[in-house]
Amino acid sequence: MSKTPLPELRWAKMPNRWAMQGGLKSFGERDGNGQVDLTVLNTSLAALKVYLAICTRAKYETGVVKTTYPELCTLAGLSRNVIARSLQVLEDNGYIRRDTTHPRGGSLIYVERWLEDQGFAKIPKSWFYHGRGPKDDHSSNPPEKTLTKLKGFTFNKRLSLQALKIYILLLALRHRDFPKDDGLTVISYDRISELTDVGRHSVSPAITLLFEMNLISFRSGNYSEYDGQDFDRTNRYLIKGLKVRFGALESVANRDEFKPLPSSAS
Repeated sequence: MSKTPLPELRWAKMPNRWAMQGGLKSFGERDGNGQVDLTVLNTSLAALKVYLAICTRAKYETGVVKTTYPELCTLAGLSRNVIARSLQVLEDNGYIRRDTTHPRGGSLIYVERWLEDQGFAKIPKSWFYHGRGPKDDHSSNPPEKTLTKLKGFTFNKRLSLQALKIYILLLALRHRDFPKDDGLTVISYDRISELTDVGRHSVSPAITLLFEMNLISFRSGNYSEYDGQDFDRTNRYLIKGLKVRFGALESVANRDEFKPLPSSAS
C-alpha cells in the first residue's frame, strides 16, 4: 500500500548560521571609495531576493533545487539578466553551487550549508505568496508561482536593502516554536546594526517598512536614554505567516505597541 504524500509545508527551510555570524554585512551598498553606489546596492538586493526564492524551492531533505531561468524570473519577479548576475554573486560568495551540465532540463542548484548547520530558519513562503497586504501586492501571475511580497523591496532604495537584510536576520535569530520556546525574535537595535552593517539610525525606518509590508509585528521593549537623543531598544519581533502569536496573557491594551516606531534622529 502506497504512502499518502505529505502536504507541502507552508514554510521553507533556510540555513541561518551565515546570517547569525554577520554574513549579511557582505551584501553592501557602497563602492570601494565608501560612497553609496546604486549598482552595488541593487546587486546586493537582487542577490538576497534570489537567495530567498531559491530556498523556497529547495527540497527540504537535501537543499537541492531543480529550476529554470523562466521559473526563477517569475518566482522572484526579476529579469533574466538580474537572475543570472545574482546567481553568480551567490555562487562566488559560497551561498550556492550550480550544476548546469543539462541546460535543457534546467539547472541544479545546491544551497550551501543546508546539511551542515545544526539549526535553520523558517521562511514563511505561503505568506510571501498569499499574505495579506496592500493592493500592489497583487500579481497577474498565479500566487503559487510568484513571491509577491518580494516586490515591496524596490531597487534604488537604501531602505529596501536595509529592511531585507534585517528581515533575514530576524528569521535567522528567531526562537524555536512553541512549546519549546515562544517563536519570537528578541534583539536590540545595536545588535541588529552589528550583524547587518545597517547604520543604527536606519534600523527603525527599516523595521517600520517591514511592519508596513505586513511581514512582521513587534512589541516594544524598554528603552533608556542613549547619547542624549537616541535610544537603546530591545524589541520582540513576530514573523508573520508562521502561526506564532504573542502571549495570550498580554493585555489587549498593549495593541498600540504594534504601531511603527518613530525614526531616531540621525
